Amino acid sequence: MGLFNTIRCNIDLPLPEDLHELSDVNWKSIEFQTKDMWNPMANYRIGIGKQLWRAEDEWEWIEDDTSPLRGALSNELRKEIHDTFTGDIHMHTSFQREACDYWVQFKLHIVKGVVKDIELVEFNRSDNTPRKESTIKLANEIQVQRARQKKLWYRVYKYLYMAPLRFIFRLIKRIADCISKNTWKVERKLLPF
Repeated sequence: MGLFNTIRCNIDLPLPEDLHELSDVNWKSIEFQTKDMWNPMANYRIGIGKQLWRAEDEWEWIEDDTSPLRGALSNELRKEIHDTFTGDIHMHTSFQREACDYWVQFKLHIVKGVVKDIELVEFNRSDNTPRKESTIKLANEIQVQRARQKKLWYRVYKYLYMAPLRFIFRLIKRIADCISKNTWKVERKLLPF
């Protein structure tokens, strides 16, 4: 994983003729991801004239008593700055559709903030049966866990067995941490030279 940048392309992309289930996609509204640029978590846009623009956001803490954190961060786009990046950017996105899943990747060659060349690197269709099966399996496991938590025996287990055991083990860990942090003091007294 890691931090990535997002890119929106307001220019035509070199797409294959047969887009299958992706023929209805508005490619100019898609946010692509990349890790090829030096400013992580920035939002970029390739606009008219194939120029690269970086969004300058301003973050602000908004107080909200209904929020668990008593507020939330909110960002507001202040301005866009022409970025003078030079190099290659690999940007990608994925789609989950009913028949197949898709992975789409482009390579952009940029010189001083202007796109000189766009190449379609990958347009892969893959079977989504494993994803669908794991989604169903996860939903079933969640349903079983929720049903288990509603039963009386689980509440008894949780409060009379699990909670005391966790308390005891946390206490043991704290004592062990305290001992390990203070052993150097004992060692210094036993070995003064």
